[in-house]
Amino acid sequence: PGDDKVGILKLLSGCQPASFGIKNEELLDASYRKATKMNRTALFADFCPHEAGIVDTIARLLMPNAGDKIATKGVKAELYKLNIYAAPSGFFKAHVDTPLSGNQFGFLIASILVHHIGGQFIVCHAGDSVTFEWGTKGKDQKPGSSIHCAAFYSDCEHGILEVTEGHRITLTCNLYYTPGVGDLAGNSPAMEIKTLSLYKQIQAFLKDSHLLSFGMYFLTNATWIR
Repeated sequence: PGDDKVGILKLLSGCQPASFGIKNEELLDASYRKATKMNRTALFADFCPHEAGIVDTIARLLMPNAGDKIATKGVKAELYKLNIYAAPSGFFKAHVDTPLSGNQFGFLIASILVHHIGGQFIVCHAGDSVTFEWGTKGKDQKPGSSIHCAAFYSDCEHGILEVTEGHRITLTCNLYYTPGVGDLAGNSPAMEIKTLSLYKQIQAFLKDSHLLSFGMYFLTNATWIR
């Protein structure tokens, strides 16, 4: 956070030019996007949108509009990459990202608190647009004390205006539908049927020899019972 120039330079040294996808093809074109990236596999960050309560807010605001397209009750945010848009001309033209899987419904962008001017984030859909201004207004103004975030559906067009000073650094998380509120990582052992105490009791009950004899009697005398 802040304006740690040495730390930013170290971060930049570990980044690569950021590409963009068109029709399942990754392209590098500085006239369309000028930025660097660090993939999730090389990134260590303690930012957790679940712990910060951001995912709960997303679930309340975005999930009601999911309709009946998919049976879901929860949201999972998965860290995807870090992006740096540096002055004097870091930018990204307006575009629509392609979801990585069928259960991805949107994106979460979190702005790291680093001094920069410009780099406004614009999200558009169906004629409406929202502009997110996360930069500082001058050299003497320090970044705010809160992390700025924007969450939006995957069919929204979005772009980044030119950064004129400093470094605009963001973390991108992919947003996925999950079957339940507690299924954040795709694994809920507490909800596995075999781990429930009732399951074990029923298993023991079914193995009871007296019950087995009764079951055989029931089957052989089904006509009489009916």
